[in-house]
Amino acid sequence: MKYIDLHTHSNFSDGKVTLEHSLAAAEEHRLTLFSVTDHNTVAAYSHLNECRNLFSGKILPGVELNTTFRGDVVEILGYGIDTEKMASLISDNYPRGYEKQVMESRLNAEAMVAAGVTLDPEFVRAMTLEPWTLFNVSRESNRVYLLAEIKRHPENARFFESEEEFLTLDRHRFMRKYLFNAKSLLYSDQSPLCADLPTVLDMIKACGGLTFLAHPFCYSRRESNA
Repeated sequence: MKYIDLHTHSNFSDGKVTLEHSLAAAEEHRLTLFSVTDHNTVAAYSHLNECRNLFSGKILPGVELNTTFRGDVVEILGYGIDTEKMASLISDNYPRGYEKQVMESRLNAEAMVAAGVTLDPEFVRAMTLEPWTLFNVSRESNRVYLLAEIKRHPENARFFESEEEFLTLDRHRFMRKYLFNAKSLLYSDQSPLCADLPTVLDMIKACGGLTFLAHPFCYSRRESNA
């Protein structure tokens, strides 16, 4: 029996482990095919030669690109890509990690204010102008701090399905169900942070890759007129 894992992240994007750890784990689990699909970067592949000996199976070059569809944020996987060419295209079409976090912090804070969410004025000022004073912009997500601040104010429960959800909601569900869902009152338009869908598809095609929709059941349900 053959085992594969084609959707993993390293600490070159939002993963918690190094490329070396990922390859060693793939070897330990006797995988025969493996891919690192970091968000909006292929930086891991430029370091692959340094630790390729840790994994005896085949590595399929991959990437996961953020884009938007009908307002919602979605992720597109590209496999079998030319990573050097993809690195150049990503540089042309996506803000760098630090820059993206700063931009996203401002967008999200402004969206919450516009929706009427209660937030401490100093928090809004910092998220909009100096997010690095609140969290490590290079490694942490602004959404963790945004949700924590929202929960600090009980009156914000009115934006959620129930009091229980308000108290127990984690950042992943907050992101998918509310922040990145164009039908939500708490929607934050992320389109300034990523390439549009046709561009993403063209990028993967230009790099000789195949395109797939990542985790399709995570996105919001929307009626289609198509």
